[in-house]
Amino acid sequence: MEEKRKKARIASIDSMRVLAIMSVVYLHSISLNIFDYQEGLPRLLVIITNQSARFAVPFFFLAAGYFFGKKVQSGIKVRQLFIQYTKRLLNILGFWSIIYFFIPISIQELSHKGLSGILHSRAYFWIVEHPGKLLLEGTYDHLWFLISLIMALGILTVMISYGLDKAILWVSLFLYVFGLLGGPYALTPLGFHFPFNTRNGPFFSTIFLAVGWWLSQNNKLSVKVSTACIISTAGFLLHTTEVFLLYNIYGISPMCHDNLIGTPLFGIGVMLFVLAQQDFLQSLNLPALGRYTLGVYVTHILFIFLFKPLKPLFSGAVWIVLYPSVTFICSLLLTILMSKNQYLKKVVM
Repeated sequence: MEEKRKKARIASIDSMRVLAIMSVVYLHSISLNIFDYQEGLPRLLVIITNQSARFAVPFFFLAAGYFFGKKVQSGIKVRQLFIQYTKRLLNILGFWSIIYFFIPISIQELSHKGLSGILHSRAYFWIVEHPGKLLLEGTYDHLWFLISLIMALGILTVMISYGLDKAILWVSLFLYVFGLLGGPYALTPLGFHFPFNTRNGPFFSTIFLAVGWWLSQNNKLSVKVSTACIISTAGFLLHTTEVFLLYNIYGISPMCHDNLIGTPLFGIGVMLFVLAQQDFLQSLNLPALGRYTLGVYVTHILFIFLFKPLKPLFSGAVWIVLYPSVTFICSLLLTILMSKNQYLKKVVM
C-alpha cells in the first residue's frame, strides 16, 4: 500500500507543496500591519513578498482537487472517496481544535488569566458568542482550510454524482465572485457586507478544487512551461495591482488579502508549471518532504506562539528571516516525529 502511494505522488507537486507551506509559515509569522515597517522601499518589499506568497493556499486546493479527480478516474466511487477524505480531515480538525483550545497564545495571556481563565473565556467566546465562527474555523484561524476543503469536496461530489460535471466550474466561479464582493471588495461600490469572513467556507476553495479536478480529467491537455509562467506572472501582477488600488482608493490594508481577481490565474499558473515540469527541484530531494506539509500546516502555529516573545532580541530584517525559518524547521521536525507513531501519524498526514 505504501509503495502504491509513493508511485501515485508527483515529485514536482510535492516540491511545490514544500515551497507553498514555507510561504504559509512566512505569511503567518510576519506582522500584517504595514505600519510596523519602515516607509519607502522596506515597506514596499514586505508588501510584495507578502503578495508573492499568496499562491500557496490556492495551490494546496488545486493539488487536492487534482488528486481527488485522479482517484475518481482510477475507479473509486466519488461518494466513497468523499467519505474517506472527510473522515480523515475531520480527525485532523478535531484533534488540533482540541489542542489549540488548550494552548495559551502567549506567556502574557497565561500569566494574566491563568489556564482556567483562558479556558473559560475561550469556551464562552466559541460556544456562546461565536458558534458560527467555531464551525467555520475550528478553535484557531488557520484550521479554516480543513473545513473549507471538506465543503468544496462536498460540492464537487454532489455535482459529479448527479452528472453536473460541466456546471462545476460555473458554480465555483459564482461562489468566487460572491466571495470577492462580500470580502475584499466589500467596501467598493459593487460590494456588500457579509456577516463572516468569506475566506471561510466554500466561496474561494471551490474554484481551485474544481480546476484541479478538471485538470485531472483532461489528460491530453499540454501546457508549456513558458505558458504556465506567463499565466502565473499575469495573475500575480493583476493580484498585486488590485492590492495597491484597494489600499490607495479604499484604505484596505495590502497585507490581508487572501484572494482577489488575479489570484486564480496566479495559483493555476503555478499548478500548470509543476504539471509541465515534473522533475522540478527533484535533484534537491525536496519532494521527500512533500508528504509532511499538512502536518507543518497544523503544527506551525504552536511555534509561532512559542517564539514570538523573542522578537525584541532581533532587528527587523533578521527577525523577518529568522522567525519563519525556525518556525518551519521546528514544525517539520515535530511532524516527522509524530509521523513515526501509528496513532499520531493520522493527525499530521
